[in-house]
Amino acid sequence: MLVSICSLLLPAAHAGTAYKWIDASGNVQYSQTPPAKKAIHSGCL
Repeated sequence: MLVSICSLLLPAAHAGTAYKWIDASGNVQYSQTPPAKKAIHSGCL
């Protein structure tokens, strides 16, 4: 039981910063690196 609980928590502990932004063409982009300064709207998830 303990192993199954720990395996559920492992992905959350490993998760890093994710970025979401809208590019110049209006497409939503996701990345682990910050967007370029040309992004229309950006944020950290």
